[in-house]
Amino acid sequence: MTIILTIGFCVYALTFLFTSSHALKGPRELLGELLDEYWPEREYKMEECRMCIGVWVTLVLWIVSLPWTSFHDLPAFIAGYGLSYFLATQER
Repeated sequence: MTIILTIGFCVYALTFLFTSSHALKGPRELLGELLDEYWPEREYKMEECRMCIGVWVTLVLWIVSLPWTSFHDLPAFIAGYGLSYFLATQER
């Protein structure tokens, strides 16, 4: 349970930093330009969506942590993303 909470709050914090921080405005705009180039008629901005970016943050966090964890920890990461998703939907 502690692992799921830790992963959930880490994913939420990293997602919040990427989608809302002024320090990461440049990479966020670069991602937006790349998405506009490949998908010009998109209806929403994925680079500002916390639920969308949270999926990718969870995947990267799981891949980076593979040397210290195992493939069996994937359900904990999925549950951590679920917690992050819940937190992102509750703040609006």
